[in-house]
Amino acid sequence: MTRRHIIDVASKMVAEAGSENFRVVDLAEQAHIGVPTIYYHFESRVQVIAEAQMANYFMMTEPLHKILSRAETAISMQNADEFWDAVRENIERAWSSGQFDEKRGIVKLLLDVWNDERSRVRFRELLDIQFARWVSLVDDAKGLGWVRESLDAQTLVAIFWAASIGQVVTSGSAYVTSPPRRSATSTSTWPAHRVRPRRRSATRSPRPRRAGRPARATAASTSWPAPGSA
Repeated sequence: MTRRHIIDVASKMVAEAGSENFRVVDLAEQAHIGVPTIYYHFESRVQVIAEAQMANYFMMTEPLHKILSRAETAISMQNADEFWDAVRENIERAWSSGQFDEKRGIVKLLLDVWNDERSRVRFRELLDIQFARWVSLVDDAKGLGWVRESLDAQTLVAIFWAASIGQVVTSGSAYVTSPPRRSATSTSTWPAHRVRPRRRSATRSPRPRRAGRPARATAASTSWPAPGSA
C-alpha cells in the first residue's frame, strides 16, 4: 500500500515538473512519509523515477489497450468494419501519444524507465504481452482474409510500434505537421482487398542526370566480390 502510494505521488510530480526536477525530499513531503520509508521500498531516486514513469506510460496508453480489446472482439465476431475502425483509431492515438511538451515527452519517459535495470526488464515484459496480442490479432485477420497472407505479423506490428515512437523525434519538423488522417489510406498496405499495385506510365521517360553525376549502380552492374578477391 505504501509503495503504491509513493508511485502514485511520484508519477504526478514527474508529470507536472519533469524528472530532472524530481527530488526525493519533495516526494517525502508530498506523500507525508519520511525519506527513509522511500528508500525502504526503492533502491534509489532513479528507480523511483523509472517506476513513476512506467505508471505514467501505462496510464497514457490505457485507451490503446481498450482499442486492442475492441479489435479482438471484432475478430471473434468476424466484423471487418469494426476491426478496421479499431486499427485506424489505434494508429491515430499511438501517433499522437508523444505529442506532449518536453516534461512528458514519450522519449524522455522511456529514457527514464531505461535508466533502471529492474524497471526496464519489467517494462519489456509488459510490452511483450501487448505485442503478442497484436501479432496474434494480425495472424487471425490473415486467416479471415482481411490482411495479405504474405505479410509477416511480427514485422508489421514492430514497424507500427517503432513508427508511433519514432515520429516523436520529428514532431517539431516543418515536414511533419499533423497525425495521419482518418481514412482508408491509413492502413492501405494491410488489407488484402484494398491493396493496389503501383503502375508505371508506359510513356514516362527517365529523368536526365546532371552533368558529372555517375549513373546509379543496379543489381545487374554490381556484385559481391568473390571469396579471396578483396
